Amino acid sequence: MNNISITYMSRVIGIFVFFGLFNFPCLAKDFEIPGDKFRLSVNGSGDKVLAAWRGIGGDWEGKLFFSDGLKRTKNIKFPSKSVPHGFSYDGNGVIYVNFVQGKHKVWVRNIDSGNDVFAFESDYGVSFLSEYAVGQYIYLLDMPTGSYAKWVEREKDKVVSLGKKYYNFAAMPNFLNSGVFVLIPRNPPELDILKGQVSDSVTLFINKDTGAISCAKDDSVTCVRADHFFGSGKSFSKIFLKTLKKNCQVGDAWIDVRSLSTSRNGKLAAFSSNVTGENNLIIVRPEEGCSFSLLTN
Repeated sequence: MNNISITYMSRVIGIFVFFGLFNFPCLAKDFEIPGDKFRLSVNGSGDKVLAAWRGIGGDWEGKLFFSDGLKRTKNIKFPSKSVPHGFSYDGNGVIYVNFVQGKHKVWVRNIDSGNDVFAFESDYGVSFLSEYAVGQYIYLLDMPTGSYAKWVEREKDKVVSLGKKYYNFAAMPNFLNSGVFVLIPRNPPELDILKGQVSDSVTLFINKDTGAISCAKDDSVTCVRADHFFGSGKSFSKIFLKTLKKNCQVGDAWIDVRSLSTSRNGKLAAFSSNVTGENNLIIVRPEEGCSFSLLTN
């Protein structure tokens, strides 16, 4: 059995703290994510962003940004013993997994009505869950022994294993046209292709320092990556964008990377960064190049 241990992925995907080389306008209060346990997701059409975090009592809650250039917001609370995973394929729902009565039950919360729709349940743990097509899911499924997990694809009650490797830690899968892959942060990093094929342009976009990548599923060119640099002094990250028209760097140096997400159509990318002393959300619109802005309340 080919076992892969990715013990530091939680430290290499996500938050970027800015060194203060830029000044930001203070027309509205910058949104700050409470606490250190949080998740970030961009919907498929790039017109909604979800920031979810674990509250003081242990239950997860979140804030949805939408409409008017992501200036409107809506608070979301999840049931006890639940973990949010991101948007549904149509972008109108938020997927979460609720552990109850020994079962891991997957639900979709409708953003407008607040109603929950049951999707499926599993006897074993479900992690890094994504709906990559309507009613079709890919996720990391715990093995009965509890020591390792395996990527699977699910449509209704049919579950199919993906790849030949087993994990004791991993990251959100990336979808690129018909291909599905996970970045393994080795030295140098590797792409574990779970399904289909991945273009050479993605492989060439990654270098020895890359610790996270997020690509647009329906746009075979647009990807955002985070390169990480660790030293005896301050560790930092650099963010790079690749589109059909250009390759460029977003800002300068960012610290403590944890979250990185791109819309399916490649029109919006988002990441988190401690700019104001707390975890802020930064957005990039690839069609406009590498300029960026902070989301505000």
